[in-house]
Amino acid sequence: MVRKIPVVFAALTPLADAIETANDFCKQGLNIAFLAVMDSTPSQP
Repeated sequence: MVRKIPVVFAALTPLADAIETANDFCKQGLNIAFLAVMDSTPSQP
């Protein structure tokens, strides 16, 4: 049981990195979309 733990961590590390990358990508996309909406909205009514 104890010997399998490093194998599990080794398998989960790339998955965690992929999730983190996707999360950053989503945040960046939301920021770009938000800025685009703010730019397209007239500042004065």
